[in-house]
Amino acid sequence: MAVADRIAKLVERRNKKLAKEAWLDVAMGVFWLTVIYGMLLVLSYVWFMRARFASPGQWSLGFTIGTATCCALLAWRQVDPLRGIAPMTNTQKALTFISHASPHMLYFSPLHAAGGLVELLTSGFRPLFDGIGQFLNLLSTAEDVQSQAADMLAKAERGRFAMQSIKSPEPLLLLRQLKLVRVELRGVTELLLPTERGEALLSRTRPRGVTAGTLPGADI
Repeated sequence: MAVADRIAKLVERRNKKLAKEAWLDVAMGVFWLTVIYGMLLVLSYVWFMRARFASPGQWSLGFTIGTATCCALLAWRQVDPLRGIAPMTNTQKALTFISHASPHMLYFSPLHAAGGLVELLTSGFRPLFDGIGQFLNLLSTAEDVQSQAADMLAKAERGRFAMQSIKSPEPLLLLRQLKLVRVELRGVTELLLPTERGEALLSRTRPRGVTAGTLPGADI
């Protein structure tokens, strides 16, 4: 089997694994978003109805959509809602515990409560966006890219492929994603060399009795 064919097989297996992980992330995100914002919709409807708002259903739906939009933007920008908030002190923890145990005392830390609430509301968007990102970053299945990657790996095995000679980054990116090549500095030149995994792949494509040292151009 040619090097390009083996690379295509590796890409296929890797993409299947990435797609499976992506589907799991998307499913988890959709599940938690349904639970969290379904509860928010119900609770906001009850609140607007008790506050005697006209059309509480429309108000609660608008509130839920607005909240979800803001939290989606925060998750998309990877904002940490707990960043900059110091951990609760022992006194705050004790007062919070007493507040939970006693119906006559109400205490909570506004910063920690707000940060925890935003963390909860954004928690479903993170796996959803991660899954979408994995779908958008599947390994290239283009035959020309895989063919160029195979040629690049073969030249790297002979130790004569300098990084400066790379014209297209896609084949190199594919080889790096598959962990088939590494970069080594020799003098002032950065050379592309196969990793152990890359050497193992190349060894399975050589005719019997042929080693890397007997390949044409190996002494260059």
